[in-house]
Amino acid sequence: MTEVGARRLPHVRWMVRNVAARLRGVKHRLTGYRRLKVRFLAKHGHPLRLDPPVTHSEKMQQRKLFDHNPAYPRMTDRIEARRVVDEVLGEGAADRYMVPLLAVADRFDDLNPALKDQDIIIKASHGCGWYQRVPAGSHSKWDAAKSGAQKWLRQVYGVRRYEWAYRDLRPRLTVEPLLMDAQGEGPVDIKLYFYHGVWRFVLCGDHRSEDVRWSLYNTDLTRHPLISTGYDPIDFVMLTAFEEM
Repeated sequence: MTEVGARRLPHVRWMVRNVAARLRGVKHRLTGYRRLKVRFLAKHGHPLRLDPPVTHSEKMQQRKLFDHNPAYPRMTDRIEARRVVDEVLGEGAADRYMVPLLAVADRFDDLNPALKDQDIIIKASHGCGWYQRVPAGSHSKWDAAKSGAQKWLRQVYGVRRYEWAYRDLRPRLTVEPLLMDAQGEGPVDIKLYFYHGVWRFVLCGDHRSEDVRWSLYNTDLTRHPLISTGYDPIDFVMLTAFEEM
């Protein structure tokens, strides 16, 4: 295969899967999102209410299914999101508030091999959970990242979960510094929840790993009495930049 053909092949495979994702979306609409309703009932113990939605989870499902705001794909793409931050908060804001971006590439082979001389994390820009941590000098993790990237770049993310905003994103790779604390754990994850423009809750994740624990807090940082699958109360970790957030 020529070099041009090798460059185009992953994109061609992605395009085929993109068409399949669109057809699957039509099928879901025609069946009234039956599969989603069955899964929701099994997880939450009550039928999915969409008109109107009542709970937070139901509002999330309604937004995924019916709110196709054209701004969402830009905010979903890891690379385009940086441009959105600069547009909203001013030039250079993305570099100030977001993890530095070391490299962007359409193919893994386009990445500079010298990147593996430092602690990095390689991610797919068009999906979630597609990443590989590469400690400095680790050839095995670099090879694992290459193997993973070849799969990520030909896939369309979000189809099974009806996350339409991912569907048409251009498949690319990003490289960032690997953020770890003194214990070798990943950074604490803080999410601020707003309803109709009003800050209501704080979701705190105890390091982004396979056994991540989540806990919900009120705006005064007292623990919210939420009981839900996957939630394991932890102490809130105050970040130096929390007030600025």
